[in-house]
Amino acid sequence: MYWIQPAYLWLAAWLLPAILLLYLLKRRYQDQTISSTLLWEHALKKMEANRPWQKLRRHLLLWLQLLAAVLLVLGLSRPAIPAGGLKAKHTILLIDVSGSMQAVEGNRSRLDKAKMTAHQLIGQLSPDQTMTLVEAGKTPRVLLSRTGDGTALKEAVDRIQGRAEASDLSSALTLAHALASKENSSEIVLLSDGAGLPAGQRLLPHRFLQMGATGQNVSIGSMSTFDRGNQSGVFARLDHHGNREAQVLLTLKNDRGQILDTRTVFLPKKASQTVRWDQLPEAALYHLKISSPGDALSLDNEQWVGSDRGRKTRVLLSGKENLFLTRALELTKEAEVVHGDALNASGDDFPVKIINGESGKLPPEGHLLLLNPDSSQRLVSVTGTASVSGNVSVDTQHPLMQQVPLKEIHVAGVKKVNVPAWAKVVLRSGDTPLILAGEVKGRRVVIFTFDLEKSDLPLSRPDGSSDPLAVARFRSQCQPGQSGGRDSAAASPVGSTGEDSKPLR
Repeated sequence: MYWIQPAYLWLAAWLLPAILLLYLLKRRYQDQTISSTLLWEHALKKMEANRPWQKLRRHLLLWLQLLAAVLLVLGLSRPAIPAGGLKAKHTILLIDVSGSMQAVEGNRSRLDKAKMTAHQLIGQLSPDQTMTLVEAGKTPRVLLSRTGDGTALKEAVDRIQGRAEASDLSSALTLAHALASKENSSEIVLLSDGAGLPAGQRLLPHRFLQMGATGQNVSIGSMSTFDRGNQSGVFARLDHHGNREAQVLLTLKNDRGQILDTRTVFLPKKASQTVRWDQLPEAALYHLKISSPGDALSLDNEQWVGSDRGRKTRVLLSGKENLFLTRALELTKEAEVVHGDALNASGDDFPVKIINGESGKLPPEGHLLLLNPDSSQRLVSVTGTASVSGNVSVDTQHPLMQQVPLKEIHVAGVKKVNVPAWAKVVLRSGDTPLILAGEVKGRRVVIFTFDLEKSDLPLSRPDGSSDPLAVARFRSQCQPGQSGGRDSAAASPVGSTGEDSKPLR
């Protein structure tokens, strides 16, 4: 049994004590003619009349009032017993088609189980009931609307195919509630594994039927290439969402199918690990495949990544004029710097956008390098300013900061920011973040919390060569095909949508 309106149960917390309190505070006397010899006995009875709990004895009316209050609260709370059939005149059936629904448990995938359940629900439709069928994918799609034709509904369910992408269940539920509002007697039923349901989702289904329970899944979280001299290298991040240690076999091939390396790694439960290959022969594409015993989902076990060695990437520089930054970018051979408006520039024309101190909306496409940002850009929250002078802590394990010879820095006017969940601090001075890096919904983002013109950030190697290593790496982290990595050509981990993502459950 469950409660449809459980909030009314709190009514009993004050209604029942209020009734009891009324009886406890009420004085009760009986008029009686007595002689003066009974004065002491009268005084004792008066004391007993003022004892609170004596008033509750043999009070049938009190117990009837308490019973009525309890029944009133129970009625308002609407207790219900879940039943297998369809009770509403109109049922809105949502079927999740995300990649995680293709995880195999037993002999069937979760999507196959959802289809079987949908067939059972359709078979329970009575002649006066209708159903709307919605495919809950990246963009929700109404397949059939308000029909009682069971044959057509079953055929539409059979045509549903899984997608190698995350589902937007929030939009699907918003659509379902909009459809349900058109008819009073409507019920929303969601068939899903729940992996794409955002935390704190306000609009929920009336019934949620869980498809699958296991959480054993190892995926390739990201994959990128880097160049060093005449050699290429590959970075890969493995994500393990399971509850026990996983043994993972990795096989790296080139575009001709030749095996370049095989290795086995062990991943602790609910952990990520970075794997690196150096001195690889040049290839147009690199192909990584992983396998692990008990892995429930195979869609996220392969990725391709390409190398753009020798190709220049167009970099859009927007915002405050900075000759220091422009010169540093022009010294790198891989970048073609163009000045312009980042908000209106296409992500295809400019895969990397550098915004220097400009406030306002961020461009919807392209990787970002933000310098001296403010809160209006919404990626970080600025809480104040500070000055930094002295030693710094460098995360040398991060691809962005490898071989960056930085030990101390002097900066005036550093923005104090709250580090968001998607970002990692790769350079800090004490508790003050200086450089943040991460991904937001598939976009690489690097943030400098200060103005380069107000710092002595080293822009050359100790040997005096012209390669502005720090700025070059920061640009490359956002650029496909360089040290920060080229975007993989295969599907990213299924169900991963950045900061709002949930792992396969």
